[in-house]
Amino acid sequence: MLVDRDGVIAEFGFGHADVEHGISARPDHLFQIGSISKTFVSVAVNQLVDEGTMSLDELITDILPWVDLGPGDGGVTVRQLLSHTGGLIMGGDGVPDDMAQLWGLRDLTRSAEPEQHFHYSNLGYMLLGQAVRARTGTPLSEVMRTRIFEPLGMAATRGSIREADRDRSATGYWPARDDSPWFPGEPLCPATWFEIDMADGNVTSNATDMGRFARFLLSNGTVDGASVISEEALTRIGSATAPGGEDIVGLRGGLPVTLSRYGLGVNVETIDGHHCLTHGGGMVGFQTFLLVDRTAGVGVAVLTNANGCYPVAQVIARAGHQILRGGSIPALPTGHDAISINDVVIDRGDAWHGDFVAETPEGERAVTITRDDAGALQLRSDGVDGRLVPFLGRYVTDHRGLRDYRWDADSVDGEPRWICGPDVFRPVGSASLDLIDHDAAGDSLLGRYRSYSPWFTNFRIFRRQGHLFLSAPGGVEAPSEDCLLVPVDGGWRIGADAWLPERLVAGPIVNGRAISVIRDGVPYSRTDF
Repeated sequence: MLVDRDGVIAEFGFGHADVEHGISARPDHLFQIGSISKTFVSVAVNQLVDEGTMSLDELITDILPWVDLGPGDGGVTVRQLLSHTGGLIMGGDGVPDDMAQLWGLRDLTRSAEPEQHFHYSNLGYMLLGQAVRARTGTPLSEVMRTRIFEPLGMAATRGSIREADRDRSATGYWPARDDSPWFPGEPLCPATWFEIDMADGNVTSNATDMGRFARFLLSNGTVDGASVISEEALTRIGSATAPGGEDIVGLRGGLPVTLSRYGLGVNVETIDGHHCLTHGGGMVGFQTFLLVDRTAGVGVAVLTNANGCYPVAQVIARAGHQILRGGSIPALPTGHDAISINDVVIDRGDAWHGDFVAETPEGERAVTITRDDAGALQLRSDGVDGRLVPFLGRYVTDHRGLRDYRWDADSVDGEPRWICGPDVFRPVGSASLDLIDHDAAGDSLLGRYRSYSPWFTNFRIFRRQGHLFLSAPGGVEAPSEDCLLVPVDGGWRIGADAWLPERLVAGPIVNGRAISVIRDGVPYSRTDF
């Protein structure tokens, strides 16, 4: 969907809404828009601020006295929740209800000095959804319908995801197997469907309606004479507030992004000198992106039924924005080649090609990495050939013995390293990388764990150079990087930065192994296969 302040420039569907039945995607198909819902939540909150029934600097616990945010210094304000500077965990998604998740905050950790850090929190927006309900006496979905969707003419949009609307929705898709990183071209299957009424990702919409919402953001809160928010409130929403912002996935040759900081419910970017508002949305089986260029007066909304951890919608939206700005894009790259941050090795020369070896507890493991005449990386190990494909800043392989983890290309003192899970591969002939002694305290955690949550189904814990890491093969709410596990009181911090609030706690230890762990309140059990 491409729009300007006056109306639709172009609206079209592509691909399939339902692959199995050959149903082509249409602009009227419903898609789950995920975290773009947060912008609608911010509009609802700022309506109440305009009316004087809520303050941005009000403590959330004053609005919701039953909420206990757990250990931490000071309270958390509405403004901090809107800007993701409240220091709360990103979220657990262990149960399909916000009240139960929010009640569990009392047992979790908060960041110290949260305003110094942008840390995305779905739980923060669940709190805001409950705050809107507390101040209006009306469920958030109904507030959105009567105070936002209907006035703006967004007739198809709903403030909750329900079975009753499933027959009008596109079918979401995710990888057919979830135990290893998805390799481009591997099979997909219909994703798990479930009802959602939580404010971090509750909205389902179509391209036509999202075009109207883009026009709302372009036109100071007014669409075709209808206004639901003051111009001052929209300025608040679209002003950079947080010290950081969302990750940028750029297109090769795309417009430069020189600023990315979160505002109040939307990411604020400077793209090629223009003031832009953006937001992505990742759901189980759906990925969406909204980009509004307030300087140029144009907007792009892209809704897809690709799994939420793959930012295809963002790539398409940024390409559409560049075209609207009058730029030309050569024949668009296909698949993973469209992502500008992919093949870092191609710019580093031939040092990352050749024979490499890693020291493991079982002995040395060798791999050979080459680039064929077409420029594609090839990987050979144990007499088996495979491909090594750049994907979202890292690499994935279809080599059956080396596909449990994503791969990284790194440099140590100018010497190339290939990293795959616990293994660090050095060039053959370079100095040996001795296995580092380590504290055995975390050895009981080593292994693979699984839950029934479709947001983050499984992960592995391993040691690399003496340090513990957590690595997930995929998942909408799973980290895309290998996360260092740092011992802290009562468990392990997930991530190297000392201020991060996410935690892993070991469950019972049987025969020297943890039979379960708890990640931010969500239980996972060990699997031995």
